Amino acid sequence: WLKLTLATLVVCSTAWLSYILNESIHVRIDSIFQDLSTFANGNKDTSVGIRLQQWWAAIHLFLENPLFGVGPGGISQAMPALIQQGVLTPEAARMMSDAEVHSEIFAKGAETGIFGLLSLLSIYIVPTAIFWQIAQTSTQQARRASFMGICLVAGFFIFGLTAEIFNLKMTASFF
Repeated sequence: WLKLTLATLVVCSTAWLSYILNESIHVRIDSIFQDLSTFANGNKDTSVGIRLQQWWAAIHLFLENPLFGVGPGGISQAMPALIQQGVLTPEAARMMSDAEVHSEIFAKGAETGIFGLLSLLSIYIVPTAIFWQIAQTSTQQARRASFMGICLVAGFFIFGLTAEIFNLKMTASFF
């Protein structure tokens, strides 16, 4: 518990100091709260608002097609209907068709349904379970290596919450 407490304290202190001392981080964090306030007041075409719309559109498509999803490229084809239904503003649809859904989980759920979503989640769960099992061994070297493996998988998962990372072959190969 002491190591965990110290690690948590170091991470929180580093984040706080980064916010206080680094102007670009300070501005970026403050803009998130400003965007959320603007979004709550009705302007949905902020940076955060567009992402929230994209995520809701992906959830909406998943709920409409839960088993097999809309298929690869189906999200782009669904844009006009999503605009008509009021799920997306035209600006959010334009940004979504130019870029991505900005969430690996939401995108794969919408495109491939529950089977693809379970497949994606297994990409995270299976290695984590293997690394966790190795972490229970008695050798210090194996525990350290498995902890690094868990950190790698956790990093990919966390990054995948706001970006589609496995669309890039190099990223998928690295993982």
